[in-house]
Amino acid sequence: MHLLTFTRNGKLLNDDAYSVPEFKEVLEMDQGDKLFYAVALTVDYKSVFRKYQEGERYKAVLKRIFGSTQPKGIAHSSSKVDRARKAYMTLQYDDLEEDLRIVRKKVNEINNILDATPITMENYKISQEMLLSKDKYIKQREYIEKAIEKRGELIDLKLGDDIVLSRLEQKLVNDKALG
Repeated sequence: MHLLTFTRNGKLLNDDAYSVPEFKEVLEMDQGDKLFYAVALTVDYKSVFRKYQEGERYKAVLKRIFGSTQPKGIAHSSSKVDRARKAYMTLQYDDLEEDLRIVRKKVNEINNILDATPITMENYKISQEMLLSKDKYIKQREYIEKAIEKRGELIDLKLGDDIVLSRLEQKLVNDKALG
């Protein structure tokens, strides 16, 4: 579940976003609705852009929304946008999702190193150790993904399938169900 809800065109459907000062700053900027949509797509745990590595994600989002990674006349890299991004991350923070993000990042780092390093007799042992480390991270990732899935099933059992909760309501139910 996303922290906030948008239409497919990026129109914000939650008026309560204006109650967060950092969000309001961006929403009131020139093309603020699109900029805020870019913030959400960049940092939301359930964003379709989460598959991109962190360094490339914002560029891919800008390209989708504005048609360019460097849109002219738009303050896409302003301090207001950075503050909104940090506020969004703080409000949606979830231990399991954050652990999953870190484990995925580690797997990507190992993949990048392995891809860039030709396997020779001299570095064979190091490559083997990295592959074993990668396997451990993959098992950890699968465990976290199952825990996240189980948490969702607990909520469905408790509430029924037809009830839709906001992100904050879901967080409260999760804390009660798991704690």
